[in-house]
Amino acid sequence: MATVSFKQAAPEAVSPAPATESKIVPAGDNHPVAITKSEAMPVPAARGITGEITMRDIQLPRVNLVQKIGDLADAGLTPGVFMLHKEAMLSDGKTPLGITVLRLHKQYRQKLEQGDQSMPQVYDKQEQVIANGGSLKWGEPNYFQEIAHLSLAIEKPANLKEEHAAFFYREHEGKQYTLAVYTVASSAFTSLGKKIITAGYNQLSNGLWTGKWQLTSSLTKGPKGTWFIPEAKFDGLHSKEDAAFFESMVANTQ
Repeated sequence: MATVSFKQAAPEAVSPAPATESKIVPAGDNHPVAITKSEAMPVPAARGITGEITMRDIQLPRVNLVQKIGDLADAGLTPGVFMLHKEAMLSDGKTPLGITVLRLHKQYRQKLEQGDQSMPQVYDKQEQVIANGGSLKWGEPNYFQEIAHLSLAIEKPANLKEEHAAFFYREHEGKQYTLAVYTVASSAFTSLGKKIITAGYNQLSNGLWTGKWQLTSSLTKGPKGTWFIPEAKFDGLHSKEDAAFFESMVANTQ
């Protein structure tokens, strides 16, 4: 097993990271998140589709946690609920939502001033942040915060509206699932991202997809007020058959 070091090595001088395709999408904390696509990754051929297809061509629906302010709140949605594709309510935040984490990709995103509509820079490594004039210490100029993109398999909620059932097109053992992406930053990275990463080095060392979680939201408080954060409770390991099903879905995530 590989050795995990918690020592922070001094960053070496590196050339600025090459620019990659990015787009801004709403994050759960209502701040813009720039998702930097990895280099073109070929995906398995699909029936009826020809040509060179990469992960850039696959756009999964996104999960959002509604906050007190933001476009979702302006649309009349209740703070604390989880939404899929900004149209299907997955959970009121109190009712546990069954999820399986298929993949987690950690990055460092530039923290912009509130109201700044510029596209934040995003890097995969600390050394890239330092080489491009950024800081990893909160409160310093040009601060970069940790973020994580979680690719999820979400079990169809019992109270999902029939009009949104088409999202859940994957079936296994009588249950329906959808693939989705949930990006977490700031306190959401701490409450959810770190918990998933920790599990990946412990009870889920054979693959994140081998375990299941119950996702809820809770209200937290800070110097600038209150907001909702995601909470996940570990719900045990999947059977070998179920784990194999979820592992087969990983190739379709980004």
